Amino acid sequence: MSTSPDLRTWRGHRRLLRARRGEVAWEHQKIGLGAPPIRVPEGWLMLYHAVDANMIYRLGLVLLDGENPTRVLKRTDEPSLQPEAEWEVEGDVKNVVFTCGAVLLGDDLWVYYGGADTVIGLAKGNVREFLSAVPGGAVQ
Repeated sequence: MSTSPDLRTWRGHRRLLRARRGEVAWEHQKIGLGAPPIRVPEGWLMLYHAVDANMIYRLGLVLLDGENPTRVLKRTDEPSLQPEAEWEVEGDVKNVVFTCGAVLLGDDLWVYYGGADTVIGLAKGNVREFLSAVPGGAVQ
């Protein structure tokens, strides 16, 4: 995470997350940011992608502190979304789900994502369900 006074000069570069190589198999190769973080009462909900040793892209969730978004409160140990449907498994790049956009509409979280770098899909559900997927159980 970095800060900028003018959106041209950046400083304080700091790693927010790292791939948990050797700890979490689905994060073996690398991780990257998905959609911009979404403000929820519990803090900031952030989606990210991770790649395993077989180059399968999956999505995970992180809950960041609302006052200090450099502080990770919770993080999924299992993927929240992974390639399963034919159009997520077969395409230009096989076995990919990759998000760049998510919207909170009332209590529903809509996650737009690419499937196999060929199509765009939509996963949606109650934001409480997404938050419940983060270790430690449901955030109240």
